[in-house]
Amino acid sequence: MDGFFNDGIVDSSKFELLNQNAEHLKCDLIAVKEKVMYANTKGDLNEKIKELKNICSKMDIKCDFSSEVDFEIVKGIVESKCEELMNSNIEEKLNNKYKTDILKRLNQQGNKKESLLTNDLLLCRGIKKDEVSIYTVKLDGDLLVKRQEYRDIIYYEKIDKLFNIKDKNYSKNLATGKCSICENGESLATTSNATNLEFKFYMTDKIGFSSNLDGAFTKNYNICKECYQYLMIAENFIDNNLSTRIGGLKIYIIPHFIFKVDELNLKKFSESINDSTNSINNLESLKDFKSELERFREYESNKNNFVVNYLCYHKSKSEFKVLKLIKDIPPSRLEFISSKIQEICNFVSANSNLTPHANPILIHP
Repeated sequence: MDGFFNDGIVDSSKFELLNQNAEHLKCDLIAVKEKVMYANTKGDLNEKIKELKNICSKMDIKCDFSSEVDFEIVKGIVESKCEELMNSNIEEKLNNKYKTDILKRLNQQGNKKESLLTNDLLLCRGIKKDEVSIYTVKLDGDLLVKRQEYRDIIYYEKIDKLFNIKDKNYSKNLATGKCSICENGESLATTSNATNLEFKFYMTDKIGFSSNLDGAFTKNYNICKECYQYLMIAENFIDNNLSTRIGGLKIYIIPHFIFKVDELNLKKFSESINDSTNSINNLESLKDFKSELERFREYESNKNNFVVNYLCYHKSKSEFKVLKLIKDIPPSRLEFISSKIQEICNFVSANSNLTPHANPILIHP
């Protein structure tokens, strides 16, 4: 944790956000410079100047242009300013902006709301501040999370109490029978309560979806204690290892094996799948993917053949909404797209003084 602080201040350079924002600003500067070159009227030029000022404000830089100067001279000044900023250390400027903002808030009279860094991090992840909760509690110098008593309490709150017949809040969801997931047992204790699951597998808030309209859901989809625990672990793993973003869309990457896999390093496999997906979303990731390609290819053998599904979704505290499911994408297709993107970027680099856009899918017009 100490690595994220510098002189007691959060160090924004430790976050991927800094490099991402710097790359986006550089691409915006390239786009503005190009548009200024083809501006024919004072109105067009003023629009580009507004865009440049907006970019400068994001780096906490003052940017003023006199409207009394000759049109062509102003164009030259704007182009020079874009070039100057493109060649500057944008990461350092952003880092200083975040640091200055945090220092101001530390003053007794400073703004106590979320810092610019916090807001940008939340925006980058597409989440709201009330969706984030991070607590680290110590008792007598020891982290509570390392104590067995604490772990027992968490396990009870998350799983055990759902299967406690004496708990009035959850006993109505209990049933005896076969688990809908593992299909084990005929007299197994199961629950239809999905309170502690992030992914909503079925409706439990509308009586019309319950069997016989009884509102209990005990005959719809029942989960035993062991499977419930595995589901929670799987959700956490998916969120951390099989999720990404393409543009403004949140994506879950769902691999499907065509043949049975005897041995599989799931962590290693998920990293490879994520690398291959990000390679078609971002040029920097494409570079990284080249070094990961051999590791990825081992999963394309005939024995371990698979396809990839992409689930576009929107998630809030109360719902999980599927926006689009893109099915059965062969891994070789991702590599093909990556190679074509690389060919285009090489062509642009060879025929233009402009740096290729960091996100070729969302290139500026």
